[in-house]
Amino acid sequence: MSIAVHFDQPVGSRVRRALVHGGAVNVTSASPTSIALAMFARELIGDAFGGRDPELAQFDLPVADHDAVIGTLTRRFTHHPESTRLLRALLLERGCDPETTYVGVPRLCVSTGNVAGVDAWRPHRDTWRAAPLAQVNHWMPVYEVDEDNAVALHLEYFSQAIANDSADYDHHGWARAVGPTSPLPVATEAVDPFSASVFVTPVGGVLQFSGQHLYSTVPNEGDRTRFSVDFATVDVGDVRAGLGARNVDGRCTGSSIRDFVRAADLSPMPEDVVAMLDPRGEPGDDRAHAAHTRPAFTKA
Repeated sequence: MSIAVHFDQPVGSRVRRALVHGGAVNVTSASPTSIALAMFARELIGDAFGGRDPELAQFDLPVADHDAVIGTLTRRFTHHPESTRLLRALLLERGCDPETTYVGVPRLCVSTGNVAGVDAWRPHRDTWRAAPLAQVNHWMPVYEVDEDNAVALHLEYFSQAIANDSADYDHHGWARAVGPTSPLPVATEAVDPFSASVFVTPVGGVLQFSGQHLYSTVPNEGDRTRFSVDFATVDVGDVRAGLGARNVDGRCTGSSIRDFVRAADLSPMPEDVVAMLDPRGEPGDDRAHAAHTRPAFTKA
């Protein structure tokens, strides 16, 4: 099937979201809010590296020290109230309804050059990792990227099944027992390297695509570390209406639907929506543990 790439289309309407659920990709230009989000990320990155060039700091620090800086930095970005504020403002700017749009936590992702990347992703779908079929992904570079360190979508696989190990993934068990140190599902057969479409967006430009797309991080063969912001959204109206991408090969158990909060006020996902996708409820009987393992937002 052919995949359309749209430019500067709002993603707030059901029609536009339906196009994304069907495989379309949308690229939006940099805006005052997206630039502000990138500049805020740069501020935290600069603070974390204490005057070093953050894109080259991997060569100045031992690997363990560099990894420790990245770990602290990414947690700070995710939990900082300004990250949440700017993300919500960006969704409003993009035409999303704050009452029906639910958003996952903002994440600062890092891929180092010439050494093992901190989050080098092999080809995968987020739907293999319990993402709702109505999930829309948003990806934005913090510094300039090129074809050697951006994100790649394997467009021809959107509706084509591919061997993977998602049948071994139970989101409840992952969240409760082991957490982020446990392996996540990936493709278990070779992916055609010529299927990769690399999207080189400017700083503040946002790539939006379905959680059903097969995608990967381009192996960073340059000298500079890549920093990017990504987050996901779900519209509860889409879930209630049974809208979303078609599941062609996902076999995971459970759902990450509880990880999303309402853009308007950060309230939790409605229980009727949770029950549609994850009727087992919380991951395990210990609700205090479940609340601890779920990503947290901080209100400004």
